[in-house]
Amino acid sequence: MNEGRESDSAKSSMETTTIRRAAWFLIPFLMFAYLVSIIDRVNVGFAALQMNKDLGLTSSVFGLGGGLFFLTYFLFGVPGNLALQRFGGR
Repeated sequence: MNEGRESDSAKSSMETTTIRRAAWFLIPFLMFAYLVSIIDRVNVGFAALQMNKDLGLTSSVFGLGGGLFFLTYFLFGVPGNLALQRFGGR
């Protein structure tokens, strides 16, 4: 009966170690990705200041365009990557 408890303890220790290693790998990467995302949003905001004036767009039209871009990117990005994985890049 003690063997079951020892194997549970070993599994728990291995699971904790695995999660800790994954966190040390993923957290810096996710922080970097979040930073790039923020920089991208700020750049779009700065571009909107001049672009809206040059093209005669209102802020709501610019927001609609940005929303449509995100929606199509979201809807077609994942299936496109799955198709690339299945059929290749050629």
